[in-house]
Amino acid sequence: MKIATWNINGVKARIENLVHWLKDSQPDIVCLQEIKTVDEGFPRAEIEALGYHVETHGQKGFNGVAILFDCHSIRSHIPFLFDGKLPDFNIGTAGGVTCDPQIENAAVDVASAAAGYTSVLNGRFTGGWTTRHYGQPETGVHAIQLELAQDSHLASESVPYDLDPDKAERLRVHLREMLKRIEAVAPDLNRETSR
Repeated sequence: MKIATWNINGVKARIENLVHWLKDSQPDIVCLQEIKTVDEGFPRAEIEALGYHVETHGQKGFNGVAILFDCHSIRSHIPFLFDGKLPDFNIGTAGGVTCDPQIENAAVDVASAAAGYTSVLNGRFTGGWTTRHYGQPETGVHAIQLELAQDSHLASESVPYDLDPDKAERLRVHLREMLKRIEAVAPDLNRETSR
């Protein structure tokens, strides 16, 4: 998983650069700082066309933050690595080291309340190299890993890996809520880091 942060200093003025960079670098999660636009003015369509889910928190007179989220999935059963089925939501924060507890709690609260789904925090996936390397909450860089078991959204875990539209839509409700909860705490984290 590749997580990046960019102090973009005005997203509308740099949308072409942002789109080019997203296509070239293909990060999984991007946090944009100083977007300098209200939510309604954010160039959402250009970014969503690249497959990202967008959550913004832009405020008039403030620089704002944005979270771009590209979720990963993994086979539900990997017998050569471990026994049994993976939980649907696999959240990793290296034992709470890579992000502020508010971010971890937002993800865990949504995942654990998602009816019909299973979840774990720092289970088999405690945060990969990127999460552990870049997650430095004391500097304002928060990283969290999320692996989704494929049977939560696919019709089959074999070629051609077809998406099950009904499963995917049920899952999107929870992913959207997770992003909204993280978005809700982001402004406070931004202020805490700048003190």
